[in-house]
Amino acid sequence: MNYATMVLIVPNNVDKDAKTVAIIKELSKNPRESLRSLSKRLNLNYLSVWRKVHSMIKSGKISFCLQVPAEVLGREVALVRVKAKNLSAIDKFADKCSRVMLTIRINSNELLLVIRARTKQEALYIAEALRSLISEASEILLEYGTLPQGTYIIVKDNGLNNNEGLDCEPQRDCIRCIKVLMVK
Repeated sequence: MNYATMVLIVPNNVDKDAKTVAIIKELSKNPRESLRSLSKRLNLNYLSVWRKVHSMIKSGKISFCLQVPAEVLGREVALVRVKAKNLSAIDKFADKCSRVMLTIRINSNELLLVIRARTKQEALYIAEALRSLISEASEILLEYGTLPQGTYIIVKDNGLNNNEGLDCEPQRDCIRCIKVLMVK
């Protein structure tokens, strides 16, 4: 089983010149390829390829991320729909929490979250932690499901350098972040 892969994410607003397109096409085949071998294969100057790739990364035109098979992290998911007057605390939590796979803002007071977990009980526990973030929710709906076998989950970089999970954990009754690459 392949435990982790790296993927290239390219938004629509990338320059469409031939050199950029060729670099992105090759990086999308193998994002882990060295820039030196990429420049040789494309018959381009190494320094120009290096500058192009680093300028696209710096400007946010491309990014790299890690994706892991759902079997490793858990295939259970909960679809949580929250209606409340102020959702800023949940927005902040969802941005940092590595278990929130997707957040969709439906309107100013309605949010849809997809949370991954190893078990339904764990998903419920995370949903309860989310519920505790808002003082007056008018409605919270919860649906459970399972990700299809072979699904890969993008591991969110929450920007934290500690191994203890999110900064919110000491204040909230929450499950620690999954440490995907931690060696036991």
